[in-house]
Amino acid sequence: MAVEDLGLDEVLYDTAFTTTFTWSGGTYTGAIGHRTDSKELAPGGYGLGEDQELVCPTDQFTSSRPVAEQTVVVSSQTLRIESVATSPCNTFLVLRLKNDSRGA
Repeated sequence: MAVEDLGLDEVLYDTAFTTTFTWSGGTYTGAIGHRTDSKELAPGGYGLGEDQELVCPTDQFTSSRPVAEQTVVVSSQTLRIESVATSPCNTFLVLRLKNDSRGA
């Protein structure tokens, strides 16, 4: 179900996009949140990986969009884009981010 189908489009645009980030020389807005995955191999099995997720409106990107392995800068911290997903209504991009200093 798309965000606009839930009637949340206006709410998200008016309240959630308070984070600014830099990508490819431009400044954009989005909403950043914390995510936890259980996919990192640690001693004794898979451990929890804690990283960030950045949701941003697609209409900000006029010529190209972020792709995996590129970096963004949020609050002076460089984060690597691990993957990019598009909302079903093509209104938002979800950038899954990993701390760039942790390696590839």
